[in-house]
Order: sequence, then C-alpha cells, then structure tokens
Amino acid sequence: MYSVYLSSLAVELRLDEDSDIGDARFICSQINYRNIFEFATNLAKYKKIPFWNYVQPENQS
Repeated sequence: MYSVYLSSLAVELRLDEDSDIGDARFICSQINYRNIFEFATNLAKYKKIPFWNYVQPENQS
C-alpha cells in the first residue's frame, strides 16, 4: 500500500510502513503504484510545491 501526504513543503509519496511523516497530512492511499504516483505528481503540480517520492525502486510495481 502506498500513501500520499501533503505538507507545506511538498507532496510526499511513501510506503505505508514508513511512519516518519513529520507534519504532513494524510491525503489517500492506493495499492497500485502507477495510479498513486500520477495522483501525487498531479497534486504537486496543482499545489505548485515539490513532489518527494520516498518509495524505493524495487517497491514500484
């Protein structure tokens, strides 16, 4: 499961096991990496803030 979080600095994409989210607010989760990646990048563009992808390459399936 992948989750998207929103902070004042960035949109963050993380694995659910990753518990260090700081002050970020949970937005949504999804099991399909491609769908959640597209959602997160579009949200970052819309909010005009950076997108930080914390998902390791071997987990991107």
